[in-house]
Amino acid sequence: MICKVCGYENDDSDLFCQECGSKLISEQSEVEKNINNPNYNKNANNSTGNNNPNYNSNVKDNSNVNSNNNGSGNNINNPHPTNNKKVLLLILIPAIIIITVLVIIIVYLLGKPNKSDNNNIQVENQQNVTSSEEATPVPTESSAPTPTPKPELSKEEKKYREAVKLFKKDKYKEAVKKFNSLGKYKKSKDYFKKSKYLLAVSYYKSSKYSKAKEEFEKLGNFKKSKNYVQNCEIKIFTSKNITLYGWSDTTDHTMMVQGVTMTLSWEQVDGADGYEVNEGEREGEWYYRIETTYNNSYSTSFSSVNELNSNVRAFKTIGGKTYYTPWSSYATWTANW
Repeated sequence: MICKVCGYENDDSDLFCQECGSKLISEQSEVEKNINNPNYNKNANNSTGNNNPNYNSNVKDNSNVNSNNNGSGNNINNPHPTNNKKVLLLILIPAIIIITVLVIIIVYLLGKPNKSDNNNIQVENQQNVTSSEEATPVPTESSAPTPTPKPELSKEEKKYREAVKLFKKDKYKEAVKKFNSLGKYKKSKDYFKKSKYLLAVSYYKSSKYSKAKEEFEKLGNFKKSKNYVQNCEIKIFTSKNITLYGWSDTTDHTMMVQGVTMTLSWEQVDGADGYEVNEGEREGEWYYRIETTYNNSYSTSFSSVNELNSNVRAFKTIGGKTYYTPWSSYATWTANW
C-alpha cells in the first residue's frame, strides 16, 4: 500500500506509514466510506441498475464490521477526526473565562476594606482630633509665641563682615587694616593680600609710584607685583630732574669767563648708573658732543671758543633696557678775550 503523504510503499496489512507515520487509507477503505454515505448507495443503485435488496444489506453488514473495528480503538475510518477537538475547545474556553472572572471577583472582595473597620478608624481619628484640640490652648495676644531672636554675632564676625563690605566698595586702605587685625579668621589673609595688591595698583594709577613700589615689594610674588615694582622704578627714575650746582634756579644762565677751566656739577640722582653731559662749543657755529661720566661733575676748558653750552641727564639700566632722566637746564659760559 502506497502512502499518500510521503509516497512510501508499505505492506497491505500496515495501518500506518512506516516512513512518516501517517494513517494509511486504501482504495477499499475509500469505497467503504462512500458506501457508508446514504446518498452514495442511492446513486450506486440507480447507476448500476442493481435492484437487488441484498446489496444494501451486505453493505450494512460491512459497515457493522467497520463500526466494530472502530470500537476496538483503531479509528481507521472516522470521517470527521477534528470534530472532537472543536467540541473540546468550545467547552474549555468558556470554562477558562468563568474561572478568570471568579478569581478577579474574589481578589476584589478580599482587597476591599470593611465598612465597619473604616467607621472605627474614622471614630478614632475624630477622638484624637478632639483630644488634641482640647489639649492645645487657643493662643491669645498675651500667649502668642514670640519670635526667637537671632544669635548675636561675635566681634570678629562683625569686623570681618565690615571689612568685606569695605573691600567690595573699593575702600582698600581701610579693608587692609581690618583684615590685618583679624589674622587667620576665615578668609582674612586672602582678603588682606587682595586688598593690599589693589591698593598698590590704585597708587600706581594715580602716579604715586614710590608708595606703589613700597606696597608691591611687600607682596613679593603675589600676582603681578614684581612687574609693577620694575615699572615703578622706571617711572620714578625717568621723572627725576637734575639741579645744577652754582645756579639759583633752573633757567639758563650765562657766565663771563676768561680762558679758564670750567667745572659743571649737579645734584646726584639716586640709583643712577651714570650721567651724560651734552657739551656744545661755538666758534662761529655750534658743535655738540656727548660725554659720559660716572661722577656728579664734569670739567672742561677752552681758550679759543667764544661760548660753551652744557646740560646733563642721568641714565640707568632696568630689565636690560637703558632709561634716562630729562635733560637739565643749560649752563652757558661766554669768553671774554
